[in-house]
Amino acid sequence: MKVLATEAFKTKLNGYSDLAFQQKLLSFIDELSNITDVNSIQSKYEISLNNVFVHKVDDYRIFFSLIDGETETIILIDLVKKDTATVRASFKNPKYNSSINPKYNSTINPKYNSTINPKYNSTINPKYNSTINPKYNSTINPKYNSTINPKYNSTINPKYNSTINPKYNSRINPKLNPSFDGFYIYDLNANPILYAIKANDKVLILYDFNNEAIYYAVAIDKGYVVFDFNSNQQISYIISNNSKGFNQFNLDGEWIGYIV
Repeated sequence: MKVLATEAFKTKLNGYSDLAFQQKLLSFIDELSNITDVNSIQSKYEISLNNVFVHKVDDYRIFFSLIDGETETIILIDLVKKDTATVRASFKNPKYNSSINPKYNSTINPKYNSTINPKYNSTINPKYNSTINPKYNSTINPKYNSTINPKYNSTINPKYNSTINPKYNSRINPKLNPSFDGFYIYDLNANPILYAIKANDKVLILYDFNNEAIYYAVAIDKGYVVFDFNSNQQISYIISNNSKGFNQFNLDGEWIGYIV
């Protein structure tokens, strides 16, 4: 195999001074050069997106693609270094941005703002508003509506759609993308516990920071209903805080976290 690199890849590489990684990269390039069977690439390396493969070396991710022609050529496309920070954007971190922290901003705190508290506002309480309760509204119940169920709709299942899988798409991985524009889910102590990305305009996928899909959320008026990814059991619901985020409540209406 002939191995080439894009200018973007070369620029990224020049920005890293990790000699140990550079030696491993050279070994990887030699490994690619010695490949004689194209099919072995698909079986050996993880596919990322649009026939782009990814190879992990320590904290780095090497993205490459295969071009078929008179001679088979591999193109090194991109190089990404994993960042250990959980929330890289300070404007989405309530420990640094008090405007999104309910502890300091009472307008987004359901303890002080009854309009966003389901115990006092029945329109956002599934016990009293059947349109946002999957027990009574089959369109938001994955047991009856297969289009919102990842088990039956492969386009919203990260196992089958790599574009919504952060293990293969670095753009939706907050550890690899400093410009991540998805959601972060915090507990009441402002600790990040999950993050979420849009699978489509009706469904969110909620991941832990090991990039495993834990829950999915189905859109309702002013929020989402949250289900366990594997069992499809309803876990909680998410309601708009009438600002730029959401509050999360358990099925008894207890406030358990928030989303920004």
